[in-house]
Amino acid sequence: MSTLRYYFLFFAILGLASAKAQSVKELLETGNSFMQGGDFPNAIAVLNKAYLQDGNNVEVVKSLSFCYYLNKDYAKALSVIKPMIDADNGDDACYQIAGNIYTALAQDKEAEKLYKKGIKRFSDSGPLYSDFGIFLGSLARQDEAIKIWEKGIEADPSYPGNYYYASKFYYSIDLTWALIYGEVFVDMESLTRRTPEIKAMLMDGYKKLFTGDENLKPLTSKKGRPINEFENAVRATWRANASAVAGGVNNESLTMMRSRFILDWFNVNGTKFPYHLFDYQRQLLQQGMFTAYNQWIFGFAQDENAFNAWVKAHNDEFNTFNTFQRGRVFKIARGQYYQTPQP
Repeated sequence: MSTLRYYFLFFAILGLASAKAQSVKELLETGNSFMQGGDFPNAIAVLNKAYLQDGNNVEVVKSLSFCYYLNKDYAKALSVIKPMIDADNGDDACYQIAGNIYTALAQDKEAEKLYKKGIKRFSDSGPLYSDFGIFLGSLARQDEAIKIWEKGIEADPSYPGNYYYASKFYYSIDLTWALIYGEVFVDMESLTRRTPEIKAMLMDGYKKLFTGDENLKPLTSKKGRPINEFENAVRATWRANASAVAGGVNNESLTMMRSRFILDWFNVNGTKFPYHLFDYQRQLLQQGMFTAYNQWIFGFAQDENAFNAWVKAHNDEFNTFNTFQRGRVFKIARGQYYQTPQP
């Protein structure tokens, strides 16, 4: 054997040994890196190697199926994920991926069956409820969608997605829940592209809230639904402090109104209706960060230039709040659910 042929053979064998030595974990990491970079063909090639080594690995199955989905090869994507679901070996994310695939294939009946099966298996999966609600909403079945998002909030109260969609749904029909759920959402998901959208909705929502008495009237029982005492208590406390915004609803007047709201709430309703959103507001008020918090929510939405000027003039105050906010995870406790079930 010539020296040149020997070296070619040597390096070929070395390359084969190196490929065999790559673990499923390494292949998965490499494939996911390609996928995150938008290089779907290379991601699929690498993830298929991992799939051939361990076709029962849930993480591999999810990544490969999702990559096929992103590459718009929906038939392949379904062929990878469906056996995992049929065998009841997948997690809730498997159902999310499969639901998106069925929707892309316009197989709505299969998608609905899948979501229902997934929620039956994973009844506390906030992301699964969120996706199912989105699916129903895409079919113009909003009344069914809000029931699913509400169930998601009740079952997984610290997942933000269901608050996001529920707050947008309620904006046109019930400002109380639009404002409560919207603020919970921005506290949970404070740094995403959806956050400015909901902050603007909160600013506009408070303006609508105080434009007339209708939004602050006590609720009465209708359609066989019991009176929601929590919502009535919130409305009554807003109504009692409406004078703070009599001159107009803006960031400053809202900060005053909401400060009074918290003081009154804990004098009357705090024990009866424990709710972490109001606990958090009271904590910020007691620690001197409530003004900065309200600036963070309403200031930018009201006037970007004025907000930037306020931050510049109160840099230490805003940085203290910002550091505090980034250093904690906002969660709603199970059992702090006060919405009346939808009929």
